[in-house]
Amino acid sequence: MKVLGFMGSPRIGGNTDILLDRALAGAKDAGAEVEKVILAQLEINPCDDCEGCEPGGECVLADDMMALYEKIYQADGIILATPIYWWGPTAQIKTFLDRWYAMAQDAIVHRLAGKRVAFIFAFADDDLTTADPADATFTRSMNYLNMPIVGRVRASSCGERGDVYKFPAKLEEAYQLGFSLVKVTNLRKASKGS
Repeated sequence: MKVLGFMGSPRIGGNTDILLDRALAGAKDAGAEVEKVILAQLEINPCDDCEGCEPGGECVLADDMMALYEKIYQADGIILATPIYWWGPTAQIKTFLDRWYAMAQDAIVHRLAGKRVAFIFAFADDDLTTADPADATFTRSMNYLNMPIVGRVRASSCGERGDVYKFPAKLEEAYQLGFSLVKVTNLRKASKGS
């Protein structure tokens, strides 16, 4: 089983990165092969709505997203992690998610159906509803693609690098999120095989 973690923060070693590492550690301990992709280190251009992908689900923009499509198809579970910027996800992860439009085409969308997904949100505000708009964007996108959501972690009061270490319960929650992503996915595979 393969779990992909997409890190939407440009700040390496920050709270989002720490939480994603904990989730991937949980997934690994549950038996998955894991990989972290740092979106800020890649060249991913915005979707320009050219609709070149509509015939067969192949994006016509030649950049680093091309390799990520195949990684997504091969993954069993996906974790999307982002800090909250102005009540929304970062530009890096939103641009990445916009490019999923190619995979939503009729000819290819079946390759996403049933893949399990989890979310991680980190933000400075102590109001948990601060993550609502980003969560809604991710949730509606995954629902549209028929990708069940296993869970989410919202880590508030995490504005400075490393603040999340003050909240060991959040670190454990992230670990358990990754662990359960694998367990739920394995249960689904076992039930389909029987």
